[in-house]
Amino acid sequence: MDTNTNAHADAELKTNTESPKNAEDLSTNITQPTQLYLNTQDTRKLSTDSSQHTHVCSRHSSSFDKYHSSSTIHQDSPASHDLLNQDIAYYFPNKAYRFQKKWVLVAMTALSFATIGINDSAVGALMPQMEKYYHKSEAIMSFSFLANSGGYVISTATSSFLIHHLQLRYVLMIASCIYSLGSLIGTFRPPFGALMVSFILTGFGGGLLDTAATSVIVHFEDGPLLTVTYSFFSLGSMASPFLVGGLQSGDKQPWELYFWFPFSLAAFLFLLQWFVYRSYKAPIEKDALHLSAARKFRLVITDWTIIIGVSLTFVVFAMQDSWSQWASKYLQDTKELGDGIPQIAQGTFWAGVAVSRIVLCKLVAMVGDIKASVSLCAMFALVLVGVWLVETQHLAGAICLNILLGFVDGPLVPVVLSTSVNTLPHYLKQPATSAIVCGGLVGSSIIPLAVGQAVNAFSTDIVPGVLIVIAAVSILLYTVLYTTKYLKLMKDNDIKPSISGWMKASISKNSSFSSKHREGAQQSQASP
Repeated sequence: MDTNTNAHADAELKTNTESPKNAEDLSTNITQPTQLYLNTQDTRKLSTDSSQHTHVCSRHSSSFDKYHSSSTIHQDSPASHDLLNQDIAYYFPNKAYRFQKKWVLVAMTALSFATIGINDSAVGALMPQMEKYYHKSEAIMSFSFLANSGGYVISTATSSFLIHHLQLRYVLMIASCIYSLGSLIGTFRPPFGALMVSFILTGFGGGLLDTAATSVIVHFEDGPLLTVTYSFFSLGSMASPFLVGGLQSGDKQPWELYFWFPFSLAAFLFLLQWFVYRSYKAPIEKDALHLSAARKFRLVITDWTIIIGVSLTFVVFAMQDSWSQWASKYLQDTKELGDGIPQIAQGTFWAGVAVSRIVLCKLVAMVGDIKASVSLCAMFALVLVGVWLVETQHLAGAICLNILLGFVDGPLVPVVLSTSVNTLPHYLKQPATSAIVCGGLVGSSIIPLAVGQAVNAFSTDIVPGVLIVIAAVSILLYTVLYTTKYLKLMKDNDIKPSISGWMKASISKNSSFSSKHREGAQQSQASP
């Protein structure tokens, strides 16, 4: 009987793999497994089927097996976590100096993040000089944040469709071209309206570059690697306040020269992308090849884990970017620090972010995402209380607290992204990344703008208080996110959820609720 069943399953696998109906069946369940093991021969076949031209392999599955009682389903099995290593591809494979494509892609993503980051905190660092040059108030100048982040949001919202219809290489090159064009406009000290256009273009190019580069890394399904890669974003953001401070020259203050830095990096990226991504193809389940970009995006935005992840990213980005953009102004007006010190203190914030993403990436994975995230948000609020209470003109206190504030903030964004996307099938990772990053950028545009309006109505004294409230909201959303993932895990394994089971999962060594913790969840529920 088992032989006939397996034969029937194999026949269906061969005849129905590319059926549009099967693709629709696969798409109806967002938690559909990405690897199906029917028997030993199928397992060997799946592990050896790979492209000869890229570093990734196409993963074969059949929607028939979803309903077949004899098949064993392994969602996000260990094989899927080693997907990019199954077909070990090299540049110059026949040469002694060959090197893996994987690490070249990681290096390119890191450089892309650094290029984006060097423009991220520049608006806030340049704010005092631009206010003097354009004779605008804080309320008017705060629209600079909206212009930059607005372009970012538009590009991330459309990136899923662009990546679906174009090769990734062309999407990245378009992003670099637009980013460099926006930076070039800023080098001429343009009129205020043209400066807003410049910020929109750099935001659009940066958002498209961010989403496309992140979509490469998420397929590695490696949270610590994603966190380390994101640290280069912090390095770029850390460099910009120091560069702005170094360009200050008496009353001249040639702030427009700063834009040559992002322009040069984007032009360099444009050249590298042509060669590095020539043969890149993202991993995708074979049945999912028939799904349209709109269908994939609808699947993503109707999943509760992604919805909560988008909301949480909105809050975390808002918390991080509000301080990044207004720290310089707050330290200058409220704490009475001058002569370029606020820009340096702002740079130390991003230094703390960069260090924490490198140092804490493994520690967060060992401690558990839920405990680490909630603890870091609570410490972020406590450090803000210290910033609020520190004495005016206290240089050492301002710099030390900024470093500590960045250190506790660093891992929050990569943790949200990795824990929301890692358990999804590969064909949904890219649209999910676009949705999550887009939600974050909406937060980083709306909240800093709202803070700017509040500062204009009251004073910069309110900035730490607003961010403390946002940190409290983020703690609540982190709890909701992990509760949702716990309930989904229990449902997938036919286990009755309980408060005690949730508590055991939340305090376990690793609470990411990925498939490798399925046995632990079952044992927790089975124990008296």
